[in-house]
Amino acid sequence: MADHHGETDPRKIAALPADILLHWQAFYKLRNKPDDDKPVNIHPSYSTPQDDLIEEQCVAVIRALL
Repeated sequence: MADHHGETDPRKIAALPADILLHWQAFYKLRNKPDDDKPVNIHPSYSTPQDDLIEEQCVAVIRALL
């Protein structure tokens, strides 16, 4: 998670409260969960503007917490 958000010191991430870490763990687990309802012809690496906005918001929250 530290690498994903550009944090050089992973101890800062480890020092976060457990509920925040569990929240982010659940978020990434759901985000990486394969979706059986997706049409086969859509490549999964394409991101939508909504995905980009959510990612930017997540990065902003992590930076604010550190």
